[in-house]
Amino acid sequence: MGIFFKIVLPLSKAALASIGLMFAVTFWNDYTNFKIYIRTDKLYNFQIKLRNMVMDSNIPNDDSVDPNTIANASTVVAILPFMIIYPFCQKYFVQGVNVGAVKE
Repeated sequence: MGIFFKIVLPLSKAALASIGLMFAVTFWNDYTNFKIYIRTDKLYNFQIKLRNMVMDSNIPNDDSVDPNTIANASTVVAILPFMIIYPFCQKYFVQGVNVGAVKE
């Protein structure tokens, strides 16, 4: 067990960070499962609500704000969590590239 924690785990940080980030992106952008299995509007995730706002023009309009502005702002809010998380994971991606590089 000591070999795993001292050798294997430090070398696989880059792979674990990549897999974790891709899993998080997949779960965050999960559209199909919510569309198929969830029928209550209150239980929809943000991506389906965003799609309904943008595609179906389901944006409250009181003529003070352009509906395109609200759609663009909600899209930025949808990608904001990963814009915050990615810089912290980026060092592991670079480390993984350096570990696998050929050194002379």
